[in-house]
Amino acid sequence: MKITINENYFIKADTYNLSLIQKYVGKDKDGNDKESQKALGYFRTVEQVIVFMAREQLLNSHEELTIAEYIKALNQTIQELKEVCQV
Repeated sequence: MKITINENYFIKADTYNLSLIQKYVGKDKDGNDKESQKALGYFRTVEQVIVFMAREQLLNSHEELTIAEYIKALNQTIQELKEVCQV
């Protein structure tokens, strides 16, 4: 089963786990644009997928945070992702 998160990410679900897949545009050997996919991780629950995505967003958007700032931002991002998923 394929569960769409947004235009760049989806979850591929099977009997044993959930795979978080990222879609991106890369280049083929001739330099032409080519749509590709890569697995970012394998998880047992949707909650684990959400926490992983929140961590990745924080790591890609901040250079330096205190531990208190990181925990606050992580919890806020997790909550925002959960709200988006409950639409």
